[in-house]
Amino acid sequence: MSPRPIHRVGSLEIDDHMDYQYLAWRLQRVGWALMALLLLAATLGAFGSGPLAQTNAGAETSALWVKYERFGRLEVPQELVLNVKPTPEQARAGKVTVWVSRPYADQLMVDTVVPTPDFLRGGPDRVEFDVQLTPDSGDKSIAVTLYVQHQNAGKQTARAGVAGGPSVDWWEFIYP
Repeated sequence: MSPRPIHRVGSLEIDDHMDYQYLAWRLQRVGWALMALLLLAATLGAFGSGPLAQTNAGAETSALWVKYERFGRLEVPQELVLNVKPTPEQARAGKVTVWVSRPYADQLMVDTVVPTPDFLRGGPDRVEFDVQLTPDSGDKSIAVTLYVQHQNAGKQTARAGVAGGPSVDWWEFIYP
């Protein structure tokens, strides 16, 4: 293999490797772009709080919608809010039964449920909470808030619903 020729610039002899230099510059630009995207994702909430982090499953005008954090952390408290618009039958009975799918509930540690459920039932496919309605709630929505901690990292799929009514599906990503 013959040695690389040395280029002369004026009276200077310069041993440059421009192909390597162009490649290094390209890799630097890619690195800067990746860092900028990572910073933008963090600012928008991909790693905690921000516009990407909080979201809803279901329409806010529907009989059931869930407010949750799309991105969470393992064993860190977070809120899961089930917003239920009681049917006339449920309003007359004075209670509404909401449920969370069993696979999702099994990987949660539930600290508190507000309002406190009158009754809790666990079945093979879901966990149900009977929540008392207040006399003045009428046809207004009631928020059932679960304060939870995730016990498994990774993508978690979930489903919640109202007994005899609608259900919604969503996913969360839990960082270790």
